[in-house]
Amino acid sequence: MATLFPPANSSLPTQVSPLSILEAFIPSYLSPLISYFGLNNAVPHILTFLVISTAAATGWTYWYDQFACLFRRFFMSTAQIRSRDELYEHMMAWVAEQEFSARTRYFVATMAFGSLFAESAGESEEEESQEPDAPYWERNRRAPLQFTPAPGLHFFKYKGKIVMLERIVDNSDKAWFPQEILEFSIMGREPQLLKEILKEAREKYLMKDKSKTVVHRPKGPTEVGSPPTWVRCLARPSRPLSTVVLEQKQKEMFVDDIKDYLEPDTQKWYSDRGIPYRRGYLLHGPPGTGKSSLSFAAAGLLGLKIYDTSTEVDTRVSLSGLLNVIDGVASPEGRVLILTTNHPEKLDAALIRPGRVDMKIEFKLAGEEAIAGLFMRIQRRRKEAKRVAEERAVKEKRLLELVAKFAQIMPQEVFSPAEIQGYLLQHKNQPERAVECAEKWVCDRMEARKAGKID
Repeated sequence: MATLFPPANSSLPTQVSPLSILEAFIPSYLSPLISYFGLNNAVPHILTFLVISTAAATGWTYWYDQFACLFRRFFMSTAQIRSRDELYEHMMAWVAEQEFSARTRYFVATMAFGSLFAESAGESEEEESQEPDAPYWERNRRAPLQFTPAPGLHFFKYKGKIVMLERIVDNSDKAWFPQEILEFSIMGREPQLLKEILKEAREKYLMKDKSKTVVHRPKGPTEVGSPPTWVRCLARPSRPLSTVVLEQKQKEMFVDDIKDYLEPDTQKWYSDRGIPYRRGYLLHGPPGTGKSSLSFAAAGLLGLKIYDTSTEVDTRVSLSGLLNVIDGVASPEGRVLILTTNHPEKLDAALIRPGRVDMKIEFKLAGEEAIAGLFMRIQRRRKEAKRVAEERAVKEKRLLELVAKFAQIMPQEVFSPAEIQGYLLQHKNQPERAVECAEKWVCDRMEARKAGKID
């Protein structure tokens, strides 16, 4: 009998144990348990079940997403609001005030100082009940807690219809900071209800800002390649134009010129003559004379927003870049540009040439009229209804006498309105005391100037 052996260098297929396949997917220390319970024969079935389950789960996820996308596209109406848009904060504040936000068990809690949301959110009942006897400065120091639904799906009713709100966090690689998308969706192909929600939220804040002046400041780009944006930083009560220390004729000339520029027919007038629809002003004078105050008061009077920036802070701004922003080919039209400076002689002539600056207003140090106006504005008390007319007339006469004395003590065009106002605030509601200490304050201030301690 002959016995055949395979050549030494030949290779035959070896049988692979199912258990060895399973070991690739499970920890090795579980292999003895499989052998102990006699599950070796069940390994192929287990592997088949795992493969089929994984494929089914992957397929279900894919097709569910596809179906949901198609269903939304053809059977629902959706509105998107991105967090880089100002409307985002309007909507978030509106959502926080809705009843469903108070009931949700999955929410985001924040303390946002200075944002539009913080301006609109009041203290909750729980916060109001805590430490009611705390000093007012302690209560003012604490920002109210703000609650909004967390990222994900939420449902609520609006005018009897179900609305789906989805908060989506965008963590794309291009974004330097996570952005967010709000999606409001309703059944049906008519988006009118969504537009009503957006309009209601926007109008609500337009009403809240009706007696306020909103200030925006620049913010760096949020992602690679995107331009810088403006963000709302605060909203302050509008300042009456009468509180600005400046000759009445100059104030009226400044405001009337802006009003004429903002007239609806003015833009067409500029366009018909090929003139860029822009208007520029230069307010110059010593520090503390009211340049920024006039800008703020005019914006409040005319319902304009302020977009504030400073070239002194950001030294990266070049003159050519600034000129390009002011009246370059791509610069926006329909805006009012106000330049303020303490040293107009240091400005480049190209920056303030006609066409870029259309009107210049000089602010001077406080004269007799300004000094008297400041004293009257700060020291005059509100009228009390219960006070007898004769008594009120006597106090008014006494106040006028103090105004005249104060104006005689204060030197003319030596101090800025801000300096005099600072002194008067030290003696608020004490007109007699303010007059008594005025002479000493003037002497001390003049000596400090001579010693170089103040400008």
